[in-house]
Amino acid sequence: MRGGCGRRRAYVYDPTAGRADRLTIRTHGGSRAFAGPFVTPLIDPEGHPAPLVSLFVPREGSAPRESGQLVYWREL
Repeated sequence: MRGGCGRRRAYVYDPTAGRADRLTIRTHGGSRAFAGPFVTPLIDPEGHPAPLVSLFVPREGSAPRESGQLVYWREL
């Protein structure tokens, strides 16, 4: 890939609107490059949507000690 992993970006696609919006993702340490995004839709114990997100943080574009797999969830 031209520019390397540090230039990859993640997008979320809305099929109803027919558009993709760029996601602004940053870690606590400031990493900004991510690869292989994957989202698993889950429901939390209280019945709220809470997607589980998995991303890979490549060394290029990562903050110190932040390269590797990143997994998190967020209640919507």
